[in-house]
Amino acid sequence: MEINIMKKYTFVTMAVMAVLAGCAEKPVDDIQPEVVVEPSSVPAPVFTASIDNGIATRTELTEGSEGKQKVAWIQNDSLCVSFFTKDENGNNQGYRLYSYTASPDASDRSKATLNPSRKVEESVVGSTVAVCAVYPVEYTVIGLPKYLEQMAVAKADHPTEYARLVYDYFGHEIVLPDTMKYNGSNIDFAPMAAISSSEENALEFKNLCALLAITVPSSQMTAVKSITVTADQNITGPFNIDKDSETGEIALKETSGSYAEAAGYNHGKTITLDCSSNAGNTAIATGASITFYISIPPQTYSSLVFKVTDGICTKTMSTSESARIVVNRNKIYNINFIAGSTEFDPEYVEIGGLRWAKVNLGATSVAGSPATCYGDYYAWGATEPWYSSHVWNADGNTWDYTWKSDKSSDGSNAYNLTNAPYISNATIAQTAYSKYNSNDGSTTLELSDDAANATWGGSWRMPTTAEFKQLANACNSDLTDSGWPISTLSSATPTGGVYWLTKDQEYIPEYTGVAGALFVDNTDTSKMLFFPATGDNDAYFNPYYFSGGKAGLYWSSSLYTGGSDRNSAQSLYFEYITEQPIFSPYLSSDRYRGRTIRPVTDIPASD
Repeated sequence: MEINIMKKYTFVTMAVMAVLAGCAEKPVDDIQPEVVVEPSSVPAPVFTASIDNGIATRTELTEGSEGKQKVAWIQNDSLCVSFFTKDENGNNQGYRLYSYTASPDASDRSKATLNPSRKVEESVVGSTVAVCAVYPVEYTVIGLPKYLEQMAVAKADHPTEYARLVYDYFGHEIVLPDTMKYNGSNIDFAPMAAISSSEENALEFKNLCALLAITVPSSQMTAVKSITVTADQNITGPFNIDKDSETGEIALKETSGSYAEAAGYNHGKTITLDCSSNAGNTAIATGASITFYISIPPQTYSSLVFKVTDGICTKTMSTSESARIVVNRNKIYNINFIAGSTEFDPEYVEIGGLRWAKVNLGATSVAGSPATCYGDYYAWGATEPWYSSHVWNADGNTWDYTWKSDKSSDGSNAYNLTNAPYISNATIAQTAYSKYNSNDGSTTLELSDDAANATWGGSWRMPTTAEFKQLANACNSDLTDSGWPISTLSSATPTGGVYWLTKDQEYIPEYTGVAGALFVDNTDTSKMLFFPATGDNDAYFNPYYFSGGKAGLYWSSSLYTGGSDRNSAQSLYFEYITEQPIFSPYLSSDRYRGRTIRPVTDIPASD
């Protein structure tokens, strides 16, 4: 079986033990001519290259299996090749740095011809005594801009020592990144190297790192924004590539005091896999799972901590404190993610003296599609939805609900008077509630009845009506209490105000995909808060899901006290149903209705 492992997007399709290496692929039509090799006092040789040849260095598909996986070169993979020379007395004196590209063998793509494409720098003295080839070029002395700058500084400050420094550091060092990018079943970073004791024609490449294959099921997370791995040892930054003179085995060793560090490439104990894109987080279908790959250096670890987040909820899994985890190069280690703890740490925007969550309760994205950004619907005073699942029906522009059996025995819409929290009389003519009524004097939801606090915990809660008004005034102080017309967004750099956004607007791509209202801070227009037009859910209306994409209705924690029966609560409201979009921080409606919630929290005094 052959696996193509591509530059920046390394290809692995099985969550089992497999060999890993680095290769890069571009469409043939997109390949640009390489820079012509500059004249050199010593011609750069052509190499043949193989990847982890021999049974002893192959990783088995499964333990005890006889099957092995091949790793294939891809046309125009880029490498850094360093040549080192000594003078007649055996002193390290000279160097040559080149970039090379690979041309795979047509019959066996685990083998390739490496051709010089560009000379970076040279100072040739004596005969070549060592060659070090490293893939990918982006993380070597040739590919890291700050590294090259520091090399120039070293050359200017210590000209007599420079060749030795190059030999000691630049040719045998690679910087392991602290951020990798998820791209489907591909792997972003899987370095390899070959070290020869002389300018031999053949180079055998070894994989330098191991892979953690972290499998996240939908039961743990339905969408992933990023995954972090934190170890008790350094796993990012400069590492030296060593070769055992007796066994020929290659190993990574953490460096100290190298020029990579002087250039600003520091060690770290945390790696982040970025799983987001312009389309939002990486979604995990119900009942399915996704395996995410992260490269780490081979070491013995006593602690590994895995954190998976969707930008709102962060779940954590840790290895046993007494564990001794031996990680070898050229291996995949399977991690089945099962959270040991959960915390909510959503992104927020500070406007009007409060921190407003950027997403709705139950949502996984700011915009993009109703399925990910609308979130859940709650009756006022309820801490959970009346359904066990809801799936967005794009064709019908509505939700398909699976109602909870204790809320709807016949499959009808559960957002009705009978299910309203604290309902004591469910007749329309004489509706009455046992809590939050004219007798108990309670006009604001207690935290025990606050869906935002019940779900996210901490200091997160539902906003009051006064805080919705506070938000509106921070964006436009001329707006009135009762509501007003608002403008449709027509600029990528809007001034302070409240705007209607069409779902297809392209002025601010972050909010494209759904219609809604945009709040822009009047004193700092970089602060924006988007509310999707999530509609309303009411069993007495047809359709049940009302005005989705045309109106937004967000519960506050405030009871409506204008009537004696206290049957209604206040909502933020905006719509574009008729000729002009309008907005109001006050709209009283029946407490049984299902509406969305935008959590807030106070700004800590220390801030």
